Amino acid sequence: MVDRKKLAFSAADIKSLNGEIAAPTVAGVRQALSPDPTNGLTPQRVLSIMNAAADGNADAYFELAEAMEEKDLHYQAVLGVRKRAVAGLDISVEAFDDTPEKKKDADLIRSWLKRDTLQLELFDILDAIGKGVSFTEIEWDHSRLPWLPVVLKRRDQRFFEFDRVTQEIPLLKGGKDGTSAEATPLPLRAFIYHNHPAKTGLPLRGGLARGIAWAYLFKNFSLKDWVIFAEVYGHPVRLGKYGPEATEEQKRILMRAVQSIGTDMAGIIPDSMIIEFIKAGVAGDAKVFSELCAYLDMQISKAVLGQTGTTDATTGGFGSSGQVHNEVRRDIQLFDAVMLAATLNRDLVRPIIDVNHGVPADGNYPRIIIGQKLRITKEDMEMYAMFVEMGGEVEATVVGDRLNLPEPPEAKPGDKPIKLLKPRSKAPENPAAENPGEDPTAPDVPKQGPKAPLTPLKAAKTRLKDEGAVAAAALSAAHLQPGTLRDDIDDLIDAAADEWTEVMAPQIDPIEALAAASSSYEEFMDGLSVLADGDPAKVRDLLGRTLFTARLAGETGALHSEDNR
Repeated sequence: MVDRKKLAFSAADIKSLNGEIAAPTVAGVRQALSPDPTNGLTPQRVLSIMNAAADGNADAYFELAEAMEEKDLHYQAVLGVRKRAVAGLDISVEAFDDTPEKKKDADLIRSWLKRDTLQLELFDILDAIGKGVSFTEIEWDHSRLPWLPVVLKRRDQRFFEFDRVTQEIPLLKGGKDGTSAEATPLPLRAFIYHNHPAKTGLPLRGGLARGIAWAYLFKNFSLKDWVIFAEVYGHPVRLGKYGPEATEEQKRILMRAVQSIGTDMAGIIPDSMIIEFIKAGVAGDAKVFSELCAYLDMQISKAVLGQTGTTDATTGGFGSSGQVHNEVRRDIQLFDAVMLAATLNRDLVRPIIDVNHGVPADGNYPRIIIGQKLRITKEDMEMYAMFVEMGGEVEATVVGDRLNLPEPPEAKPGDKPIKLLKPRSKAPENPAAENPGEDPTAPDVPKQGPKAPLTPLKAAKTRLKDEGAVAAAALSAAHLQPGTLRDDIDDLIDAAADEWTEVMAPQIDPIEALAAASSSYEEFMDGLSVLADGDPAKVRDLLGRTLFTARLAGETGALHSEDNR
């Protein structure tokens, strides 16, 4: 087996991870300040932004996506719900196998995940849901062992670009100092690059913001018209009139007066001018604006959450259809969690293990699992217990990992023994069932030596006889106890039992004889087909008399004795 320490990082590798790499600069190409592309946004402007992003220049696209989250409250709300739904899920770590080496790897990741800022860091990584991609720089703490990330810092997507050939390999603009004209590959183990496409295709064309930009644009137009309509709704139409001798200054005074009457309800004009109120109000209905905005909001909800039942007010409320919609949102949540876990396993788990324990010789690492039934329910534990009781084998680490429990440390010389939980021993509920010979109330059954193997039919008959003997002895013991009296039913049972052996013997004895004489199953079956049927008349007669006697005893309260037949 290859020694992992030989595969550990060199001093130069560790030094390359020291300090910030993609920090913003003042004069370089990575500037934190950016313009707002939504000012004066038009369909032509949106189209040019999307075409530029498809060609690899996505700065304006990222700026537009950021501005939409700030200005469209509905988009901000539903996108925030989707990101928080994943960032708040439980996280567990699975060791690759049960070896001490792999357990040590898993425990290291578990210890690092216990951090207060983890949810916020995951929320920032999930910014890729809206924009398609996100970049997070790993800042390492080299002051103590083990070397672990101290901060996962979000970096602006505008600081990065993709290669011109495939448009899939991320590159850092400006180099480490931010002034280089050439983009450089991302240093290994220094960044978490998360690609979260809403559709199949290139990373820059997979963000939700690309499609939602059009809904944002049309909704913005509708809102502006709605505000203008609300501003003049209910106000009269004012018409100012001036004479032919009016000067330009007088015309401007009249215009200001007409406008101020609409808002301030006051104004002044010369005597030679007139203001007429043509109509008492503005005709129209604001419903067209509200319905268009509501429709566009529903399309945004569908794009982000896959449904509208948990976000938009619809007839019927959160009933059966709402529950179905919530299941759709749950499916999206689990899918987002799987994609996020895959990114963390690649860009976070592997670097932590490589830096501290060396690169595994077999290439196998522990796995982060997000939201996939991390906690074992009571039903799961009962299933495990039943499986083990039936003889199955389950590794303790499997259950421990799902419960997110660390492995118990190995005992060292001089340490106090570790107290572990063990199954509680239970006394048998019925000692007589464990060992009938120790039950003082059990009937005396003579012990016999080993017997020759019996045929299946004889074995069944012997078992029935033994059970009958035990039952009869128990009944007899009960009848002999002080204060216990026999009744008519006991007499009826005894009478039927005595006669039953005599009646059934002609039916069973020929079959037993055939079974004893047969040398194979086929010979036995052939003999059954030609075996003469016994006389069932006596059986029917016994059953009929017994039922008649029991019925008569139940109705009259007295047993119809054998002497009165």
